[in-house]
Amino acid sequence: MTTHIRGAALAHVHVRGKGYGSGTSAALLKRLSLHGINLIQLNPFGYQPAVHDRRILFNDATLSDEDLKREIQAVHANGMKVMLAPHIWLDQRHNAPWRSQLDYQNPDEILQWFAAYEKFILHYANIARDSKAEIFAVGVELERLANNADAFRRIIRNVRATGYAGLITYECEAWNAENIAFWDDLDFIGLNMYYAFGAEPRSESDNKFNELVAFQQQKLLLHARHAQRLGKPWIITEFGYPAHDKAISQTSAWPDRMQARDDQAQYIGFRAMEFALTHMQDQALAQAAGIIFWKYVTTLDSYEAKNYATDFILQGKPAEKVLLRMAQRNEHHPAE
Repeated sequence: MTTHIRGAALAHVHVRGKGYGSGTSAALLKRLSLHGINLIQLNPFGYQPAVHDRRILFNDATLSDEDLKREIQAVHANGMKVMLAPHIWLDQRHNAPWRSQLDYQNPDEILQWFAAYEKFILHYANIARDSKAEIFAVGVELERLANNADAFRRIIRNVRATGYAGLITYECEAWNAENIAFWDDLDFIGLNMYYAFGAEPRSESDNKFNELVAFQQQKLLLHARHAQRLGKPWIITEFGYPAHDKAISQTSAWPDRMQARDDQAQYIGFRAMEFALTHMQDQALAQAAGIIFWKYVTTLDSYEAKNYATDFILQGKPAEKVLLRMAQRNEHHPAE
């Protein structure tokens, strides 16, 4: 499998002077570009105070629109493309569900939520247009709300109506891809791949490692053939493993609740994907547009220093060498 997009997600550190637009990511962006990364995904957030509160606030005191525009400029200045993927964040202090479980049964509540959400998305679509971001996501991991296909079709139309000229996708939980009814209105299928595997291989000589490679290949083929049936290109919009001792069997577990740091587990997960991608010949994979690795942060000189141990963060960990090798291997296939 060859990839055109060789991307990395860069998370904003929510401290003034340390996040997007502050210049703290300058050395990282240069290094990633020199190692073959050709796209950076940026993730501004809309904040929903509670499930019952259907307001979506995008007035982050640590991130202005101008900050975000400067970060986009910095990515472009390093010769890389930009994917802007606005996320919803539910206030976790009130035992809120993950955004994928967000849903409403009352039609009026659904209308209220989508009215707020569309305002949020169009705000960032205008920034994507003005900053010439090459890819824009109209949603990220909204599994239940994505069942409202007509509402998403309207949002997609209105994003295009802003004059945004780039490519548009939606980032779905990969296991939910076949339930999304509006792929035909998008430029490509976006897949966030965080499949858990029922074992923890400890090395490449472990028999379970080969089983993990086969498991990854099975999932890749499943999605490739789905995309082929729809006649759509597809991209892995997020792929990563955390760095704790249950990284492969509990991939989506909240990292800061896991105590045992394990860089080897993260490395093995990335190494298995490297094997999976480089040893597949199925023609269905020809429509694959690439992969974006999760994640980097603008700086570790912040609260991220504490999260670093068990989080998905890649800076300086063994898994980073795997992804950079994968990027360089495919460097002769430039992004379209």
